[in-house]
Amino acid sequence: MTNQMPSLIQPLFDGPLDIIGDVHGEIDALRSLMRQLGYDDDGAHSGGRRLIFVGDLTDRGPDSTAVVKLVQRLIESGRAQCVLGNHDLNILLDHRKHDNNWFFDEEFLEAGEVVPQVLADQSIRRQVLEFFGTLPIALERSDLRVVHACWNDDMIDIARESSDVVALYNQHHELIEGSFPDLELDDIDKGLEHQNKNAVKLLSSGPEERTDKPFRASGKTRNERRVEWWNDYDGKFCVFGHYSIPSGKPRGNGSTFCVDYGVGKRWTERRQGKSHDFKLKLAALRWPERVVVFDDGRKLSAECPSWVPGGGIVLEVHMARRDWQLPSDATPLPSFHVTLIGRKVFLENMDAMVGVWDSVRKTLPQPPYPDLDTTVNLETDKNRKTWFLDIINQDAFRDYTRQLTGILNDEFRRCIGIGFPNPKTDRYFHMSIANNQGGDPFKSIGSIRPLDPRMGKRAEA
Repeated sequence: MTNQMPSLIQPLFDGPLDIIGDVHGEIDALRSLMRQLGYDDDGAHSGGRRLIFVGDLTDRGPDSTAVVKLVQRLIESGRAQCVLGNHDLNILLDHRKHDNNWFFDEEFLEAGEVVPQVLADQSIRRQVLEFFGTLPIALERSDLRVVHACWNDDMIDIARESSDVVALYNQHHELIEGSFPDLELDDIDKGLEHQNKNAVKLLSSGPEERTDKPFRASGKTRNERRVEWWNDYDGKFCVFGHYSIPSGKPRGNGSTFCVDYGVGKRWTERRQGKSHDFKLKLAALRWPERVVVFDDGRKLSAECPSWVPGGGIVLEVHMARRDWQLPSDATPLPSFHVTLIGRKVFLENMDAMVGVWDSVRKTLPQPPYPDLDTTVNLETDKNRKTWFLDIINQDAFRDYTRQLTGILNDEFRRCIGIGFPNPKTDRYFHMSIANNQGGDPFKSIGSIRPLDPRMGKRAEA
């Protein structure tokens, strides 16, 4: 670049982060989530954590203006960063959509009814436009990437050489329009050319492809569908929003994670009379812990379960804490996991499991996150010792393992004609942190049960 203006691809904060999904004007959810994450009203965190927003701050919710003002204040104080989302881009480009009427001082109508929103005046419009014009389109550092909708290396390289998102959008728009006389395309394919070949559109709203039949979405008839690019992504861990994936559905491939849990449609629940206990939530992904925290305080793991031939099906747990007081014969484990299904279940079906796991691993629902007790416990078996933490939310893990077993059972029957052998139904879920077997995580004692409270406590380290 020849000028000194900041690139549209900017460095991501170092240190621990909380990456917040699409807010869509839900100011109460945002304030609640910040409290759940441990931030005060000014965005300060006692642990030195900082906030990252994946864009789409506005539209649909009750107070887009309040959200923009808060996020702008957090950014100006050095406590937050934000990338541009497609809804934010539409406002910058002066593209009127059915759900951004608030910006133009007009009511949001859905099915003939007004969706309550704070409307913008001229002063607010000017402030929002100036603020959105300063936002990058992606953030990156050595271990992590953040973009609103899609990380595409070629388009990122193009955006990296630009500092003006509107100018870049218009430049690509004109180039694509200029190519049409040489192509035999209908209006649908022309639209796909703009979507997939304009760097700004692709990064902020993702790739699309033609559908066999039209369908209704976001107030209009569509002939294009979104491409799930995240399943084939292979690069640094990438966090994105945009797709409003329902809770419980797959959200990435181990290197990607969608943090949009659909709070942008919370207005539909309010219309049905709800004022609390909303199904559609605002969430943040904690990095490097890979824990998802919701505005109601609930937590999930962002990890996908893994199949380890010598260890069974496990859920990796990322923890910053490693300061437990352990005796001299304890070797701390280099990594932590929760065993969901033990390895013995797979011994007679190891060959079949290779194909079965490859078929199901991308379709597994999101697992619970272990709510860990802080007391270090000791289990012994002859000359073997394992130090571990109790998992408090046993029922959540039991329910998830039953669900996982059902998925494996169906796939085993499809592949080899026999069902999946039932794992232990009384497994006591725990997380080992050390052993006297050289620190090999898979040499820890697996069969641990809670003692009857009437018989006394377990031995403590």
